[in-house]
Amino acid sequence: LKMFLRRLRDGIAQLASGLRVTNPRQCIPLLLLLIVVLYLFMGSACFWFFEHDHHEQNVRKWYMNLAVNRRHFARSISSRIFNDTRNLLIIIDREQSERVQVRSSF
Repeated sequence: LKMFLRRLRDGIAQLASGLRVTNPRQCIPLLLLLIVVLYLFMGSACFWFFEHDHHEQNVRKWYMNLAVNRRHFARSISSRIFNDTRNLLIIIDREQSERVQVRSSF
């Protein structure tokens, strides 16, 4: 407790006098932390710069594949539900609706 009070008193005295004695070894952890933070920011900036367009292209491709799979799944379900009847027309997408209109025009 005495040592804590003495250190507290000395610290207050140094702050009051405006003199601050810094040991260079005390700054090493802060310097290392600053270097790690800068390293992370530089790495994330480089990753974003080089991979941003490629990622957007992959996302667009994924959505297109999702739409194709959804259309195929809807066609297969509708054919299974209605036992592939030719008289029952289910309009799922634009292609099928165009085929229906061509058939009905005859």
